[in-house]
Amino acid sequence: MEIEIYTNDELKLVKPLNIDLTPMFIYFRNQEECYPDHGWIDNPLVILGWWTNSLVDLLNGGSGQDFCFMEGAFELNAVMDNNCILLKSNDGRITWKVNCQQFAGSLISALKTASRLFYEIGHPELTNGFNEGIKQVREALTKSFPR
Repeated sequence: MEIEIYTNDELKLVKPLNIDLTPMFIYFRNQEECYPDHGWIDNPLVILGWWTNSLVDLLNGGSGQDFCFMEGAFELNAVMDNNCILLKSNDGRITWKVNCQQFAGSLISALKTASRLFYEIGHPELTNGFNEGIKQVREALTKSFPR
């Protein structure tokens, strides 16, 4: 399971009034299935923050969190199932059971990629938030899966 995040030259030209709403391609991919869709465009600065908070809460014993998208009514409900996370879409299209540490690693990778992309498009000041998210996920993982 991976979180795909990337941009292209066309999207780099989009200059939103609010940098928080900078569009990029971002979606979940599990083997050949994508959610909400391959090539989905959304606002990673916002949703990666939501997803970080959701995963950290889940790892810290929360009752279950959703991984929501801003653009459209798409979300994956997540609950812990031993060392896995069970993800079910609100529209019934997706049910995935993924290793918790793999899911967290995918989120960390997406945060790193977003940090690099925002730096490349001229917003290095936003990298601190992504780096803080990485730190929060790693701390929650260490607490949940001590060595």
